[in-house]
Amino acid sequence: MSYDPAALAALIGDMTGKLDQVIGLGALQRATYDLVFRFQSAPGANEIIDFFLLGSAYVLPAQMAGAIGFAGGHPVADYVLTLRAGGTLDPATGDVIGTITISPAGLFTFATVSTVETIVPKGSLIKLVGQPVVDAGLSGVTFAMPGFLSA
Repeated sequence: MSYDPAALAALIGDMTGKLDQVIGLGALQRATYDLVFRFQSAPGANEIIDFFLLGSAYVLPAQMAGAIGFAGGHPVADYVLTLRAGGTLDPATGDVIGTITISPAGLFTFATVSTVETIVPKGSLIKLVGQPVVDAGLSGVTFAMPGFLSA
C-alpha cells in the first residue's frame, strides 16, 4: 500500500488545526470553583471575618459575576465587606480586590476593583474584612463567588 506524502501532510495539518480548536474550546469552558464565606454574628469593627490560603491561582470574574448571598439578619444601613488578597492577618494589609455590600433589605451587591477578571496568585491569603462601624442587626450571612482555578 502506498501513501501520497502531500495528501498525508494535508490530513495531519487539518487534524492538528481541529485539535487546536478543541483544546481552545476546552480552555474557554473552565470548571467553576466557588469561594464561600459565612459568619453568624455581627462582625467587630475592621474584623477579619474569614480567611484562607489559596492552593492554586484563582480567577475572580469582573464584578464577581454570578455571586449570590443570603443574610438572616439585615443591617440597619448598607454594610460593606472588603475582600483583600495578600498581606498578613492585619486587616489593613493586602490589595483590595472587591467589596460586598449588604443593604437593609438584605440585597447583596458584589463589585470588583478591576473591570476585567482578577487573577489572584497561588499562595495568596484571601481575607474578608468587616467595615469600621459595627451593625448589630447583621447576622447569619453566607455568600458564594464563582471563579476558576488557574495554573
